[in-house]
Amino acid sequence: MIKRFIPKNFNVPQKLKTDEFVLLPLTIQHNDKDFEAVKLSIDNEGKIDQAVTDLTKEENLINLAWHERETQLRRSFAYTVLTPDRSKCIGCVYIQSPNYIPNHIYPEQSDSTVDAEIYMWVTKAIYDKGLFQTLKKVVKEWIEKRWPFKNAAYPDYL
Repeated sequence: MIKRFIPKNFNVPQKLKTDEFVLLPLTIQHNDKDFEAVKLSIDNEGKIDQAVTDLTKEENLINLAWHERETQLRRSFAYTVLTPDRSKCIGCVYIQSPNYIPNHIYPEQSDSTVDAEIYMWVTKAIYDKGLFQTLKKVVKEWIEKRWPFKNAAYPDYL
């Protein structure tokens, strides 16, 4: 029997709002804003991520549709990070089962007790303003208070 990532009766949070940003479930409706932000996302050295330079808007739409469907199926959860007025996307947050991509983050720990992997990215401008650290702190508190995980992992990309 396959263990569920989250309990069947768990109400998945639909929003997280702070003075600095708003998190909403990522959907295809966010393609324009998300695409612009993805093109300005940073790598683990704080530089513009060269891995997305050739990404097309259509490819991004396919990615968003995939994330949206995974959320509907409750297999993984993706949230867009928007400015408080929701005019710009400034990043994304992903919540996944450690079994989603087996041993993705912890290849040496195949029997790990980690029950969720949370990772995120932001645009270079947001990183330069120091808001990435704020986002990580707020998301960690949100996961601990609102999600059913006992041992979530937060890979430190930056």
